[in-house]
Amino acid sequence: MKYFLTLGLMLSLVCQGFSQDRQAEKRAQAELAEQVAYTLQTDGLIVQIPTNARKIEAMQEVLNNGDLTAQNYSRLADRLATTIEETRQQAKLIIEAFANGYAIGPVYFIPDTSLVQLKEEHTSGYFYDKELNIDPSITLPDDFVLLRMGYVNAATGSGAEAMMLTRSDLSPLQPPFPDAVTFNNVGYLFNKLLAPDIAERKRLEAAVNTLVRKLRVAIGG
Repeated sequence: MKYFLTLGLMLSLVCQGFSQDRQAEKRAQAELAEQVAYTLQTDGLIVQIPTNARKIEAMQEVLNNGDLTAQNYSRLADRLATTIEETRQQAKLIIEAFANGYAIGPVYFIPDTSLVQLKEEHTSGYFYDKELNIDPSITLPDDFVLLRMGYVNAATGSGAEAMMLTRSDLSPLQPPFPDAVTFNNVGYLFNKLLAPDIAERKRLEAAVNTLVRKLRVAIGG
């Protein structure tokens, strides 16, 4: 009988410990969610704009140093010019999509080549204005959530294209906040067939709308 009483007491203490640990974990999650909500609403979201820098540099390197025929040189030069223009147009669409659809808090834009400056907390000199010019008057907020374009689980080669979200230390956002919002590529391909001129715009607008909806749910309003 004494054995069973002791065992019962031990089990009760273990369960109580688990309960306390779980409650502490929930409190920590709630505090973290409050911090993220405050950051988004007060400090802001920093959006990395894709630059295709490596692709452009590689093509430029071949043009400068490659042994190309006149015809191949002309073709590559045309591809380079097209890539630069398409990259710029996509960047403008991204900024427009956030300017028109994102109203949770401040939003900033930086080229995806400026991650080092961001990690080293350089205060200015790499933020875009709405015309894609570097504006030294735009400064780094005290805290931020970072959004970058990429692929979920890119290392496995099976990831979907997405907007991925991290805190300022580059750790993924935790629930109830999303750590990624995938693009609707089925809808994009459909629009690409029927209305190619607006397909990319619609794709970005839909992703921003989904992002805003999920963030508002997480914030609670």
